[in-house]
Amino acid sequence: MELHSGFTLYHSRNNGRTNRDVGFYVPSSMNRHITCYFHSERIIELLITISKRKRLRVVQVHAPPSDYEDEDYEDFLDELAGIIDVRKITELVVLGDFNASTGP
Repeated sequence: MELHSGFTLYHSRNNGRTNRDVGFYVPSSMNRHITCYFHSERIIELLITISKRKRLRVVQVHAPPSDYEDEDYEDFLDELAGIIDVRKITELVVLGDFNASTGP
């Protein structure tokens, strides 16, 4: 979605739910260098072409919270692992909310 601010919002829409969305807010001038992949409401990926031989993959995630079933979190991790393993020819950054907790 291109905004009047000169930025584009790449966003995973999920039918009105607001607790799983992921997205990127990037300058619209970069749009010609970006391919966006909407994997799920919890995972979105930008492939940014830097030069003919260099690309950067940025994967944004929002993992299920700890009160979800373990199976949901495992399914999320399996999906993420499949996405990460697909294209090894680019640099990769994975970021977001993994809903991790430390301690008791």
